[in-house]
Amino acid sequence: MEPIDDPDNSEDSELEKMDLSQPQSKRHQMSIEESFKRVTSYSEAGVQHNLLVKCLLYFICMDKQPFDVVNGRGFRCFIKQLSPSFEIPTMDTLKQQLDNTYDLMVNIYRIKFGSDEVGHVALTSDVWSEMMSSRSFIGITAHFLEGGVIKSRCIVTKELEDHHTSVHISEKLEEACQQFGINKDKITCIVTDEGANMVAAANHFLGKGRHLQCFAHTLNLVIENVVNHDSVLLITNKIREIVKCFQNSVVQSDLLRSKQKASGIENPLKLILDVKTRWNSVYYMLERYIELSSIVHPILLQNPKAPLAPTATELSGAKQLLNILKPVEYVTREVSGEKYATTSKIIPLINCLRAQVMAVDETDSELVGVVKEVLLKEIDNRFGSVEECHLVALACVLDPRFKNIHFSDPKAYANAISLLRRAIKMDSSSSNTNSDSSTPTAYDFWSHHKVLVHERHNNKRMALAGEREKDEIALYLANPVAPLQADPFQQWEDMKHIFPSLYRQAQLYLLAPATSVPAERLFFEAGATLSKTRNRLLGKRMERLLFLSDCTEEDWQL
Repeated sequence: MEPIDDPDNSEDSELEKMDLSQPQSKRHQMSIEESFKRVTSYSEAGVQHNLLVKCLLYFICMDKQPFDVVNGRGFRCFIKQLSPSFEIPTMDTLKQQLDNTYDLMVNIYRIKFGSDEVGHVALTSDVWSEMMSSRSFIGITAHFLEGGVIKSRCIVTKELEDHHTSVHISEKLEEACQQFGINKDKITCIVTDEGANMVAAANHFLGKGRHLQCFAHTLNLVIENVVNHDSVLLITNKIREIVKCFQNSVVQSDLLRSKQKASGIENPLKLILDVKTRWNSVYYMLERYIELSSIVHPILLQNPKAPLAPTATELSGAKQLLNILKPVEYVTREVSGEKYATTSKIIPLINCLRAQVMAVDETDSELVGVVKEVLLKEIDNRFGSVEECHLVALACVLDPRFKNIHFSDPKAYANAISLLRRAIKMDSSSSNTNSDSSTPTAYDFWSHHKVLVHERHNNKRMALAGEREKDEIALYLANPVAPLQADPFQQWEDMKHIFPSLYRQAQLYLLAPATSVPAERLFFEAGATLSKTRNRLLGKRMERLLFLSDCTEEDWQL
Protein backbone atom coordinates (compact mmCIF):
# COMPACT_ATOMS: atom_id res chain seq x y z
CA MET A 1 0.00 0.00 0.00
CA GLU A 2 1.35 3.40 -0.98
CA PRO A 3 1.78 5.82 1.93
CA ILE A 4 -0.36 8.94 1.83
CA ASP A 5 1.75 12.07 1.55
CA ASP A 6 1.24 14.82 4.06
CA PRO A 7 -0.19 17.69 2.00
CA ASP A 8 1.78 20.16 4.09
CA ASN A 9 5.09 18.43 3.28
CA SER A 10 4.37 17.02 -0.15
CA GLU A 11 6.87 17.91 -2.82
CA ASP A 12 4.02 17.96 -5.29
CA SER A 13 1.90 20.41 -3.31
CA GLU A 14 0.37 23.28 -5.23
CA LEU A 15 2.21 25.84 -3.13
CA GLU A 16 5.61 24.41 -4.06
CA LYS A 17 4.64 24.23 -7.71
CA MET A 18 4.16 28.01 -7.65
CA ASP A 19 7.21 30.21 -7.80
CA LEU A 20 6.28 32.56 -4.98
CA SER A 21 9.57 34.39 -5.28
CA GLN A 22 8.25 36.02 -8.43
CA PRO A 23 5.95 39.08 -8.05
CA GLN A 24 2.31 38.58 -9.03
CA SER A 25 2.65 40.92 -12.00
CA LYS A 26 5.26 38.60 -13.51
CA ARG A 27 3.25 35.50 -12.78
CA HIS A 28 0.29 36.90 -14.80
CA GLN A 29 1.41 40.04 -16.54
CA MET A 30 -1.00 41.71 -18.99
CA SER A 31 0.32 42.76 -22.32
CA ILE A 32 0.66 46.45 -23.14
CA GLU A 33 -2.33 46.16 -25.46
CA GLU A 34 -4.48 44.56 -22.73
CA SER A 35 -3.46 47.19 -20.21
CA PHE A 36 -4.26 49.97 -22.65
CA LYS A 37 -7.69 48.51 -23.40
CA ARG A 38 -8.45 48.20 -19.69
CA VAL A 39 -7.49 51.81 -18.99
CA THR A 40 -9.31 53.25 -22.00
CA SER A 41 -12.41 51.18 -21.18
CA TYR A 42 -12.79 53.13 -17.92
CA SER A 43 -11.94 56.49 -19.45
CA GLU A 44 -14.74 58.86 -20.42
CA ALA A 45 -16.70 57.45 -23.40
CA GLY A 46 -15.05 54.06 -22.84
CA VAL A 47 -17.18 50.90 -22.99
CA GLN A 48 -16.94 50.09 -19.28
CA HIS A 49 -17.39 53.74 -18.29
CA ASN A 50 -20.57 54.07 -20.37
CA LEU A 51 -21.98 50.86 -18.89
CA LEU A 52 -21.33 52.04 -15.33
CA VAL A 53 -22.90 55.44 -16.04
CA LYS A 54 -25.98 53.67 -17.43
CA CYS A 55 -26.14 51.46 -14.32
CA LEU A 56 -25.79 54.53 -12.09
CA LEU A 57 -28.67 56.24 -13.89
CA TYR A 58 -30.72 53.03 -13.60
CA PHE A 59 -30.04 53.04 -9.84
CA ILE A 60 -31.22 56.66 -9.55
CA CYS A 61 -34.42 56.00 -11.53
CA MET A 62 -35.36 52.66 -9.98
CA ASP A 63 -34.51 53.45 -6.35
CA LYS A 64 -35.91 57.02 -6.46
CA GLN A 65 -32.55 58.56 -5.56
CA PRO A 66 -31.74 62.28 -5.96
CA PHE A 67 -29.10 63.24 -8.51
CA ASP A 68 -26.86 64.62 -5.77
CA VAL A 69 -26.41 61.10 -4.42
CA VAL A 70 -23.19 61.15 -6.48
CA ASN A 71 -21.83 63.86 -4.15
CA GLY A 72 -22.37 61.81 -1.00
CA ARG A 73 -19.16 60.88 0.85
CA GLY A 74 -20.31 57.34 1.54
CA PHE A 75 -21.39 56.78 -2.06
CA ARG A 76 -18.09 58.10 -3.46
CA CYS A 77 -16.12 55.93 -1.04
CA PHE A 78 -18.14 52.87 -2.05
CA ILE A 79 -17.58 53.50 -5.78
CA LYS A 80 -13.87 54.17 -5.21
CA GLN A 81 -13.47 50.79 -3.52
CA LEU A 82 -15.65 49.04 -6.09
CA SER A 83 -14.01 50.50 -9.19
CA PRO A 84 -11.07 52.86 -8.55
CA SER A 85 -10.70 53.62 -12.27
CA PHE A 86 -14.30 54.85 -12.64
CA GLU A 87 -14.67 58.62 -12.73
CA ILE A 88 -18.05 59.42 -11.11
CA PRO A 89 -20.06 61.69 -13.44
CA THR A 90 -21.31 65.07 -12.27
CA MET A 91 -24.98 65.84 -11.65
CA ASP A 92 -25.17 67.81 -14.91
CA THR A 93 -23.67 64.90 -16.84
CA LEU A 94 -26.22 62.52 -15.31
CA LYS A 95 -29.11 64.83 -16.17
CA GLN A 96 -27.90 65.01 -19.76
CA GLN A 97 -27.60 61.23 -19.80
CA LEU A 98 -31.16 61.00 -18.43
CA ASP A 99 -32.45 63.14 -21.31
CA ASN A 100 -30.56 61.08 -23.90
CA THR A 101 -31.76 57.76 -22.44
CA TYR A 102 -35.34 59.03 -22.26
CA ASP A 103 -35.30 60.09 -25.94
CA LEU A 104 -33.84 56.74 -26.93
CA MET A 105 -36.41 54.76 -24.90
CA VAL A 106 -39.35 56.81 -26.18
CA ASN A 107 -38.20 56.10 -29.72
CA ILE A 108 -38.00 52.36 -28.95
CA TYR A 109 -41.60 52.34 -27.71
CA ARG A 110 -42.72 54.60 -30.52
CA ILE A 111 -41.46 52.01 -33.00
CA LYS A 112 -43.03 49.21 -30.93
CA PHE A 113 -46.48 50.86 -30.74
CA GLY A 114 -46.38 51.79 -34.41
CA SER A 115 -45.54 48.27 -35.59
CA ASP A 116 -47.66 45.14 -35.94
CA GLU A 117 -45.87 43.80 -32.86
CA VAL A 118 -48.50 45.62 -30.78
CA GLY A 119 -51.96 45.04 -32.21
CA HIS A 120 -54.04 46.94 -29.65
CA VAL A 121 -53.48 49.31 -26.75
CA ALA A 122 -55.69 50.13 -23.76
CA LEU A 123 -55.07 53.28 -21.71
CA THR A 124 -55.65 54.10 -18.05
CA SER A 125 -55.50 57.66 -16.80
CA ASP A 126 -55.96 59.66 -13.62
CA VAL A 127 -55.26 63.15 -12.28
CA TRP A 128 -53.27 63.65 -9.09
CA SER A 129 -52.34 66.65 -6.94
CA GLU A 130 -48.91 66.72 -5.30
CA MET A 131 -49.26 68.46 -1.94
CA MET A 132 -45.58 69.21 -1.29
CA SER A 133 -45.27 71.54 -4.28
CA SER A 134 -49.01 72.19 -4.90
CA ARG A 135 -48.85 70.91 -8.47
CA SER A 136 -51.24 68.69 -10.44
CA PHE A 137 -50.30 65.93 -12.86
CA ILE A 138 -52.04 63.64 -15.30
CA GLY A 139 -50.76 60.09 -15.52
CA ILE A 140 -51.27 57.82 -18.52
CA THR A 141 -50.42 54.11 -18.61
CA ALA A 142 -50.48 51.99 -21.76
CA HIS A 143 -51.45 48.30 -21.66
CA PHE A 144 -50.64 45.96 -24.53
CA LEU A 145 -50.03 42.33 -25.38
CA GLU A 146 -46.53 41.07 -26.04
CA GLY A 147 -46.01 37.37 -26.60
CA GLY A 148 -49.43 36.59 -25.16
CA VAL A 149 -48.63 38.44 -21.91
CA ILE A 150 -50.15 41.75 -20.76
CA LYS A 151 -47.52 44.47 -20.38
CA SER A 152 -48.09 47.88 -18.77
CA ARG A 153 -45.92 50.96 -19.23
CA CYS A 154 -46.23 54.37 -17.64
CA ILE A 155 -45.82 56.55 -20.71
CA VAL A 156 -46.71 60.02 -19.47
CA THR A 157 -46.82 62.02 -16.24
CA LYS A 158 -47.47 65.56 -17.39
CA GLU A 159 -48.02 68.61 -15.24
CA LEU A 160 -51.42 70.27 -15.70
CA GLU A 161 -50.72 73.97 -15.87
CA ASP A 162 -54.33 75.02 -16.51
CA HIS A 163 -57.62 74.05 -14.86
CA HIS A 164 -58.57 70.36 -15.03
CA THR A 165 -61.08 70.88 -17.81
CA SER A 166 -62.10 68.08 -20.15
CA VAL A 167 -60.61 69.95 -23.11
CA HIS A 168 -57.24 70.39 -21.41
CA ILE A 169 -57.12 66.74 -20.30
CA SER A 170 -58.12 65.60 -23.79
CA GLU A 171 -55.26 67.66 -25.26
CA LYS A 172 -52.79 65.91 -22.94
CA LEU A 173 -54.11 62.52 -24.06
CA GLU A 174 -53.66 63.55 -27.69
CA GLU A 175 -50.10 64.75 -27.05
CA ALA A 176 -49.17 61.51 -25.30
CA CYS A 177 -50.42 59.34 -28.17
CA GLN A 178 -48.64 61.49 -30.75
CA GLN A 179 -45.40 61.37 -28.75
CA PHE A 180 -45.46 57.56 -28.54
CA GLY A 181 -46.87 56.93 -32.00
CA ILE A 182 -50.07 55.31 -30.71
CA ASN A 183 -52.69 55.40 -33.45
CA LYS A 184 -56.20 55.99 -32.11
CA ASP A 185 -57.47 53.10 -34.21
CA LYS A 186 -55.32 50.79 -32.09
CA ILE A 187 -56.81 52.00 -28.80
CA THR A 188 -59.41 49.60 -27.40
CA CYS A 189 -60.60 51.96 -24.68
CA ILE A 190 -59.50 54.32 -21.95
CA VAL A 191 -60.27 53.65 -18.27
CA THR A 192 -60.75 56.56 -15.85
CA ASP A 193 -62.71 57.39 -12.72
CA GLU A 194 -66.28 58.73 -12.83
CA GLY A 195 -65.26 62.40 -12.66
CA ALA A 196 -67.30 64.43 -15.16
CA ASN A 197 -64.15 66.05 -16.58
CA MET A 198 -62.42 62.68 -17.10
CA VAL A 199 -65.48 61.10 -18.74
CA ALA A 200 -65.95 64.11 -21.04
CA ALA A 201 -62.23 64.15 -21.89
CA ALA A 202 -62.29 60.44 -22.78
CA ASN A 203 -65.35 60.87 -25.00
CA HIS A 204 -63.80 63.91 -26.68
CA PHE A 205 -60.53 62.05 -27.18
CA LEU A 206 -61.83 58.73 -28.55
CA GLY A 207 -65.53 59.27 -29.15
CA LYS A 208 -68.38 57.69 -27.23
CA GLY A 209 -68.37 53.97 -26.61
CA ARG A 210 -64.65 53.62 -25.89
CA HIS A 211 -64.58 54.85 -22.31
CA LEU A 212 -64.76 52.47 -19.35
CA GLN A 213 -65.44 53.71 -15.84
CA CYS A 214 -63.06 52.40 -13.21
CA PHE A 215 -64.72 49.40 -11.55
CA ALA A 216 -62.71 49.85 -8.33
CA HIS A 217 -63.86 53.47 -7.96
CA THR A 218 -67.50 52.46 -8.42
CA LEU A 219 -67.11 49.60 -5.94
CA ASN A 220 -65.58 52.09 -3.50
CA LEU A 221 -68.74 54.23 -3.80
CA VAL A 222 -70.87 51.16 -3.09
CA ILE A 223 -69.04 50.41 0.15
CA GLU A 224 -68.84 54.04 1.25
CA ASN A 225 -72.61 54.04 1.76
CA VAL A 226 -72.28 50.83 3.77
CA VAL A 227 -69.41 51.85 6.07
CA ASN A 228 -70.97 55.30 6.59
CA HIS A 229 -74.25 53.82 7.82
CA ASP A 230 -75.02 54.87 11.41
CA SER A 231 -75.05 51.31 12.78
CA VAL A 232 -71.62 50.63 11.26
CA LEU A 233 -70.11 53.96 12.35
CA LEU A 234 -70.91 53.16 16.00
CA ILE A 235 -68.37 50.33 15.78
CA THR A 236 -65.77 51.73 13.37
CA ASN A 237 -65.55 55.13 15.11
CA LYS A 238 -64.81 53.48 18.45
CA ILE A 239 -62.13 51.23 16.97
CA ARG A 240 -60.63 54.12 14.99
CA GLU A 241 -60.12 56.17 18.17
CA ILE A 242 -58.36 53.24 19.83
CA VAL A 243 -56.05 52.81 16.84
CA LYS A 244 -55.20 56.53 16.92
CA CYS A 245 -54.48 56.27 20.64
CA PHE A 246 -51.91 53.53 20.03
CA GLN A 247 -50.36 55.29 17.04
CA ASN A 248 -49.95 58.54 18.98
CA SER A 249 -48.46 56.95 22.09
CA VAL A 250 -45.01 55.41 22.18
CA VAL A 251 -45.81 53.82 25.56
CA GLN A 252 -48.96 52.12 24.25
CA SER A 253 -47.19 50.95 21.09
CA ASP A 254 -44.30 49.52 23.12
CA LEU A 255 -46.74 47.69 25.39
CA LEU A 256 -48.56 46.22 22.39
CA ARG A 257 -45.29 45.04 20.90
CA SER A 258 -43.87 43.60 24.15
CA LYS A 259 -47.07 41.74 25.06
CA GLN A 260 -47.16 40.15 21.61
CA LYS A 261 -43.57 38.97 22.03
CA ALA A 262 -44.44 37.62 25.49
CA SER A 263 -47.26 35.66 23.84
CA GLY A 264 -44.78 34.00 21.49
CA ILE A 265 -45.38 36.21 18.45
CA GLU A 266 -41.95 36.64 16.83
CA ASN A 267 -42.97 39.45 14.47
CA PRO A 268 -45.34 41.76 16.37
CA LEU A 269 -48.16 43.40 14.43
CA LYS A 270 -49.32 47.01 14.50
CA LEU A 271 -52.86 48.33 14.48
CA ILE A 272 -53.97 49.73 11.12
CA LEU A 273 -55.68 53.10 10.68
CA ASP A 274 -58.13 53.41 7.80
CA VAL A 275 -57.83 55.94 4.96
CA LYS A 276 -60.93 57.83 3.86
CA THR A 277 -60.31 57.41 0.14
CA ARG A 278 -60.02 53.61 0.32
CA TRP A 279 -62.91 51.62 1.78
CA ASN A 280 -60.88 48.42 2.12
CA SER A 281 -58.65 50.17 4.66
CA VAL A 282 -61.70 50.05 6.99
CA TYR A 283 -61.81 46.30 6.41
CA TYR A 284 -58.11 45.91 7.23
CA MET A 285 -58.49 48.13 10.32
CA LEU A 286 -61.29 45.91 11.65
CA GLU A 287 -59.48 42.72 10.72
CA ARG A 288 -56.27 43.70 12.53
CA TYR A 289 -58.11 45.04 15.57
CA ILE A 290 -60.09 41.82 15.98
CA GLU A 291 -56.86 39.83 15.63
CA LEU A 292 -55.16 41.83 18.42
CA SER A 293 -58.21 42.57 20.58
CA SER A 294 -57.27 40.08 23.32
CA ILE A 295 -53.98 41.96 23.79
CA VAL A 296 -55.28 45.49 23.17
CA HIS A 297 -58.13 45.42 25.73
CA PRO A 298 -55.96 44.72 28.83
CA ILE A 299 -53.63 47.55 27.77
CA LEU A 300 -56.58 49.95 27.50
CA LEU A 301 -57.69 49.06 31.03
CA GLN A 302 -54.29 50.14 32.37
CA ASN A 303 -54.69 53.64 30.93
CA PRO A 304 -57.52 55.70 32.49
CA LYS A 305 -57.29 58.24 29.65
CA ALA A 306 -57.61 55.63 26.90
CA PRO A 307 -60.78 55.43 24.75
CA LEU A 308 -63.43 52.94 25.81
CA ALA A 309 -62.96 49.46 24.41
CA PRO A 310 -65.82 47.98 22.35
CA THR A 311 -68.30 45.92 24.33
CA ALA A 312 -68.62 42.19 23.71
CA THR A 313 -71.70 42.92 21.59
CA GLU A 314 -69.86 45.55 19.54
CA LEU A 315 -66.85 43.28 19.04
CA SER A 316 -69.20 40.54 17.86
CA GLY A 317 -70.77 43.08 15.49
CA ALA A 318 -67.32 43.96 14.12
CA LYS A 319 -66.69 40.27 13.39
CA GLN A 320 -70.06 39.98 11.63
CA LEU A 321 -69.34 43.13 9.64
CA LEU A 322 -65.98 41.70 8.61
CA ASN A 323 -67.70 38.52 7.47
CA ILE A 324 -70.18 40.30 5.20
CA LEU A 325 -67.50 42.62 3.76
CA LYS A 326 -65.04 39.80 3.05
CA PRO A 327 -66.38 39.03 -0.46
CA VAL A 328 -66.25 42.74 -1.35
CA GLU A 329 -62.62 42.92 -0.24
CA TYR A 330 -61.86 39.88 -2.42
CA VAL A 331 -63.47 41.53 -5.45
CA THR A 332 -61.46 44.71 -4.87
CA ARG A 333 -58.18 42.79 -4.94
CA GLU A 334 -59.23 40.61 -7.86
CA VAL A 335 -59.91 43.50 -10.24
CA SER A 336 -56.81 45.48 -9.29
CA GLY A 337 -54.30 43.24 -11.07
CA GLU A 338 -52.28 44.43 -14.05
CA LYS A 339 -50.85 41.17 -15.37
CA TYR A 340 -54.08 39.31 -16.12
CA ALA A 341 -57.44 39.97 -17.78
CA THR A 342 -59.77 41.87 -15.43
CA THR A 343 -62.59 43.49 -17.44
CA SER A 344 -63.87 40.04 -18.43
CA LYS A 345 -64.30 39.29 -14.71
CA ILE A 346 -66.61 42.22 -13.93
CA ILE A 347 -69.94 40.50 -14.71
CA PRO A 348 -68.97 37.18 -13.02
CA LEU A 349 -67.60 39.01 -9.97
CA ILE A 350 -70.77 41.08 -9.52
CA ASN A 351 -72.94 38.00 -9.95
CA CYS A 352 -70.90 35.99 -7.42
CA LEU A 353 -70.71 38.96 -5.04
CA ARG A 354 -74.48 39.33 -5.02
CA ALA A 355 -74.87 35.59 -4.36
CA GLN A 356 -72.29 35.67 -1.53
CA VAL A 357 -74.00 38.61 0.20
CA MET A 358 -77.46 37.06 -0.15
CA ALA A 359 -76.18 33.83 1.42
CA VAL A 360 -75.08 35.59 4.64
CA ASP A 361 -77.26 34.55 7.59
CA GLU A 362 -78.97 37.58 9.17
CA THR A 363 -81.37 35.84 11.56
CA ASP A 364 -79.33 36.47 14.73
CA SER A 365 -78.03 39.95 13.97
CA GLU A 366 -79.86 43.18 13.30
CA LEU A 367 -76.58 44.77 12.16
CA VAL A 368 -75.99 42.09 9.51
CA GLY A 369 -79.55 42.51 8.24
CA VAL A 370 -79.11 46.29 7.85
CA VAL A 371 -75.69 46.01 6.17
CA LYS A 372 -76.91 43.25 3.87
CA GLU A 373 -79.91 45.30 2.74
CA VAL A 374 -77.83 48.44 2.10
CA LEU A 375 -75.11 46.50 0.28
CA LEU A 376 -77.51 44.66 -2.07
CA LYS A 377 -79.31 47.92 -2.83
CA GLU A 378 -76.04 49.68 -3.67
CA ILE A 379 -74.85 46.78 -5.87
CA ASP A 380 -78.08 46.94 -7.88
CA ASN A 381 -77.97 50.74 -8.14
CA ARG A 382 -74.34 50.95 -9.25
CA PHE A 383 -73.99 47.74 -11.29
CA GLY A 384 -77.54 46.93 -12.35
CA SER A 385 -76.90 47.84 -15.99
CA VAL A 386 -73.29 46.67 -16.26
CA GLU A 387 -74.22 43.97 -18.82
CA GLU A 388 -75.35 46.74 -21.18
CA CYS A 389 -71.78 48.06 -21.45
CA HIS A 390 -70.51 46.42 -24.64
CA LEU A 391 -66.84 46.57 -23.57
CA VAL A 392 -67.62 44.58 -20.42
CA ALA A 393 -70.13 42.22 -22.05
CA LEU A 394 -67.90 41.30 -24.99
CA ALA A 395 -64.88 40.78 -22.73
CA CYS A 396 -66.93 38.38 -20.60
CA VAL A 397 -68.25 36.42 -23.61
CA LEU A 398 -64.75 36.14 -25.07
CA ASP A 399 -63.20 34.87 -21.84
CA PRO A 400 -63.14 31.04 -22.13
CA ARG A 401 -63.58 30.80 -18.35
CA PHE A 402 -66.94 32.61 -18.28
CA LYS A 403 -68.54 32.96 -21.75
CA ASN A 404 -72.29 33.50 -21.23
CA ILE A 405 -72.96 31.67 -17.97
CA HIS A 406 -73.14 34.78 -15.74
CA PHE A 407 -75.47 36.92 -17.87
CA SER A 408 -78.81 37.65 -16.21
CA ASP A 409 -80.19 40.05 -18.85
CA PRO A 410 -81.13 38.11 -22.05
CA LYS A 411 -81.46 41.33 -24.04
CA ALA A 412 -77.99 42.55 -23.06
CA TYR A 413 -76.50 39.16 -23.94
CA ALA A 414 -78.27 39.13 -27.33
CA ASN A 415 -76.92 42.62 -28.05
CA ALA A 416 -73.40 41.49 -27.17
CA ILE A 417 -73.60 38.51 -29.54
CA SER A 418 -75.02 40.75 -32.27
CA LEU A 419 -72.13 43.20 -31.83
CA LEU A 420 -69.66 40.33 -31.92
CA ARG A 421 -71.08 38.97 -35.19
CA ARG A 422 -70.92 42.43 -36.71
CA ALA A 423 -67.32 42.90 -35.58
CA ILE A 424 -66.30 39.53 -37.03
CA LYS A 425 -67.94 40.38 -40.34
CA MET A 426 -66.10 43.71 -40.54
CA ASP A 427 -62.85 42.07 -39.48
CA SER A 428 -63.22 39.36 -42.14
CA SER A 429 -63.65 41.98 -44.85
CA SER A 430 -60.58 43.83 -43.59
CA SER A 431 -58.55 40.61 -43.32
CA ASN A 432 -59.36 39.63 -46.91
CA THR A 433 -58.21 43.03 -48.12
CA ASN A 434 -54.95 42.93 -46.14
CA SER A 435 -54.21 39.21 -46.30
CA ASP A 436 -50.95 39.69 -48.18
CA SER A 437 -49.53 41.96 -45.49
CA SER A 438 -50.36 39.76 -42.50
CA THR A 439 -47.48 39.10 -40.13
CA PRO A 440 -46.30 35.52 -39.52
CA THR A 441 -47.38 33.97 -36.22
CA ALA A 442 -44.93 32.57 -33.69
CA TYR A 443 -43.66 29.06 -34.37
CA ASP A 444 -45.78 26.40 -32.66
CA PHE A 445 -44.76 22.80 -33.29
CA TRP A 446 -47.98 21.46 -31.69
CA SER A 447 -50.36 23.66 -33.69
CA HIS A 448 -51.53 20.71 -35.83
CA HIS A 449 -52.28 18.67 -32.70
CA LYS A 450 -54.34 21.55 -31.26
CA VAL A 451 -56.29 21.83 -34.52
CA LEU A 452 -57.08 18.10 -34.48
CA VAL A 453 -58.23 18.22 -30.84
CA HIS A 454 -60.58 21.15 -31.39
CA GLU A 455 -61.85 19.82 -34.74
CA ARG A 456 -62.70 16.46 -33.20
CA HIS A 457 -64.61 18.13 -30.37
CA ASN A 458 -66.37 20.54 -32.71
CA ASN A 459 -67.36 17.80 -35.15
CA LYS A 460 -69.22 16.07 -32.32
CA ARG A 461 -70.94 19.33 -31.43
CA MET A 462 -71.93 19.98 -35.04
CA ALA A 463 -73.33 16.48 -35.42
CA LEU A 464 -75.53 17.05 -32.39
CA ALA A 465 -76.54 20.62 -33.05
CA GLY A 466 -76.89 20.66 -36.82
CA GLU A 467 -76.00 23.30 -39.39
CA ARG A 468 -77.01 26.25 -37.20
CA GLU A 469 -74.02 25.57 -34.94
CA LYS A 470 -71.36 25.77 -37.63
CA ASP A 471 -70.34 29.39 -37.10
CA GLU A 472 -67.41 30.25 -34.84
CA ILE A 473 -69.43 31.91 -32.07
CA ALA A 474 -71.87 29.03 -31.62
CA LEU A 475 -69.09 26.42 -31.70
CA TYR A 476 -67.04 28.39 -29.20
CA LEU A 477 -69.96 28.81 -26.80
CA ALA A 478 -70.85 25.12 -27.11
CA ASN A 479 -67.44 24.10 -25.77
CA PRO A 480 -67.05 23.70 -21.98
CA VAL A 481 -65.75 26.70 -20.06
CA ALA A 482 -62.08 26.69 -19.11
CA PRO A 483 -60.96 26.30 -15.47
CA LEU A 484 -60.90 29.49 -13.39
CA GLN A 485 -57.13 29.20 -13.00
CA ALA A 486 -56.59 29.14 -16.78
CA ASP A 487 -54.95 32.06 -18.58
CA PRO A 488 -57.50 33.29 -21.15
CA PHE A 489 -54.76 34.56 -23.47
CA GLN A 490 -53.04 31.17 -23.44
CA GLN A 491 -56.41 29.50 -24.04
CA TRP A 492 -56.89 31.65 -27.13
CA GLU A 493 -53.38 30.87 -28.36
CA ASP A 494 -54.43 27.21 -28.31
CA MET A 495 -57.75 27.93 -30.07
CA LYS A 496 -56.68 30.53 -32.64
CA HIS A 497 -56.41 28.02 -35.49
CA ILE A 498 -60.01 26.90 -34.94
CA PHE A 499 -61.56 30.29 -34.14
CA PRO A 500 -59.35 32.80 -35.99
CA SER A 501 -61.98 35.55 -36.14
CA LEU A 502 -62.90 35.23 -32.46
CA TYR A 503 -59.20 35.11 -31.60
CA ARG A 504 -58.69 38.58 -33.07
CA GLN A 505 -61.70 39.94 -31.16
CA ALA A 506 -60.44 38.36 -27.93
CA GLN A 507 -57.09 40.12 -28.36
CA LEU A 508 -59.02 43.38 -28.63
CA TYR A 509 -61.53 43.13 -25.77
CA LEU A 510 -59.68 41.05 -23.15
CA LEU A 511 -56.86 43.59 -23.01
CA ALA A 512 -58.76 46.39 -21.26
CA PRO A 513 -58.11 46.74 -17.50
CA ALA A 514 -61.15 46.95 -15.23
CA THR A 515 -59.69 49.78 -13.16
CA SER A 516 -57.52 52.88 -13.39
CA VAL A 517 -55.42 51.50 -10.51
CA PRO A 518 -52.29 51.30 -12.74
CA ALA A 519 -52.48 55.08 -13.21
CA GLU A 520 -52.89 55.51 -9.44
CA ARG A 521 -49.89 53.27 -8.83
CA LEU A 522 -47.99 55.66 -11.04
CA PHE A 523 -48.85 58.51 -8.67
CA PHE A 524 -47.65 56.47 -5.72
CA GLU A 525 -44.35 56.23 -7.59
CA ALA A 526 -44.54 59.96 -8.30
CA GLY A 527 -44.99 60.65 -4.60
CA ALA A 528 -41.85 58.65 -3.87
CA THR A 529 -40.01 60.47 -6.64
CA LEU A 530 -41.06 63.88 -5.31
CA SER A 531 -39.66 63.19 -1.87
CA LYS A 532 -38.28 65.86 0.43
CA THR A 533 -34.88 65.46 -1.18
CA ARG A 534 -36.29 65.88 -4.69
CA ASN A 535 -39.18 68.32 -4.19
CA ARG A 536 -37.69 70.85 -6.63
CA LEU A 537 -37.82 68.47 -9.57
CA LEU A 538 -39.28 70.02 -12.69
CA GLY A 539 -42.41 68.36 -14.07
CA LYS A 540 -40.50 67.47 -17.24
CA ARG A 541 -37.68 65.78 -15.35
CA MET A 542 -40.05 63.91 -13.04
CA GLU A 543 -41.93 62.61 -16.09
CA ARG A 544 -38.70 61.24 -17.52
CA LEU A 545 -37.64 59.64 -14.26
CA LEU A 546 -41.02 57.92 -13.87
CA PHE A 547 -41.07 56.65 -17.45
CA LEU A 548 -37.56 55.23 -17.20
CA SER A 549 -38.27 53.67 -13.78
CA ASP A 550 -41.13 51.72 -15.38
CA CYS A 551 -38.92 50.32 -18.15
CA THR A 552 -37.44 46.86 -17.72
CA GLU A 553 -33.78 45.82 -17.53
CA GLU A 554 -34.28 44.42 -21.00
CA ASP A 555 -35.37 47.87 -22.19
CA TRP A 556 -32.30 49.36 -20.54
CA GLN A 557 -30.15 46.63 -22.14
CA LEU A 558 -28.50 45.76 -18.84
